[in-house]
Amino acid sequence: MIPFLLSPEGLSRGMGRLFRGRSAAVGSPARQRGDSLFCALGGDSRRPCLEDIGAHERAGVPPGVAALEAAGLAVAPRGVAPPVLRDVCLRLPIGSLAVLAGPNGCGKTTLLKTFAGLLAPVAGTARVHGAPARCGNPRLARLAQRPQVEWAFPVSVEEAVLAGRASCLGWWRRPGAADRGKALEALRRLDLLPLSKRPIRSLSGGQQQRVLLARALCQGADVLLLDEPFAALDSHSRGILETFLADAPACGLSVLLTAHDLAGSSLRFTHAFQVRDQRVVEQPA
Repeated sequence: MIPFLLSPEGLSRGMGRLFRGRSAAVGSPARQRGDSLFCALGGDSRRPCLEDIGAHERAGVPPGVAALEAAGLAVAPRGVAPPVLRDVCLRLPIGSLAVLAGPNGCGKTTLLKTFAGLLAPVAGTARVHGAPARCGNPRLARLAQRPQVEWAFPVSVEEAVLAGRASCLGWWRRPGAADRGKALEALRRLDLLPLSKRPIRSLSGGQQQRVLLARALCQGADVLLLDEPFAALDSHSRGILETFLADAPACGLSVLLTAHDLAGSSLRFTHAFQVRDQRVVEQPA
């Protein structure tokens, strides 16, 4: 399953698992109020903190292991020569908030795709929590700049976020109170509770971005790769996203985001990098 992205395949499969074969069409039993598996996040008075959302998924990382690490990395998408990136060396400890800057086409997205396991290195290594980068890693979520999302899918914001639990539940388990609690906290952190019952097809671009992030949190991802996350956001969504990212390191989340330049952001980054001449150069944060 495409990790944490509301792609037509990923969302359909995730919703299919959680509905256990029931139709998600408007007016079907699974969509009726009171019968939906995702109705009523209430009933669980416990309000988990952000650390609780993916606590079991984060277990087992040895001390000192980096969230993201590249050594001598070279990447040539689709066999392009010379490589788009070469001799990339970086290390982001757990709890980092890092920015990767550079103009369009310099290789920023290529690096994110490599850590997400979507592109294979031609030299060197890319590691996530000490293990080779692989596609489908449940600990990592990549949000593309222009995600291929089927926003016409007939589900609510609440249902879309709760679908993030699919890979944790497997094929036969239904989401329980703990899963709904994780969805509730993710919705709250991204200021989506007032929109929880709204169809995802009615959302603005900024609201869609926040739904994708909330779904990643709900699934338990603790490494976030964000490709130009502030592009075309309205001021309200930008403020919510900046607040969320500012709090992320204290909650044990590790974030690498891309931007055109290092100026114009109120965020205090722990690490800053710039792509120059196919290499990644560290800058003062």
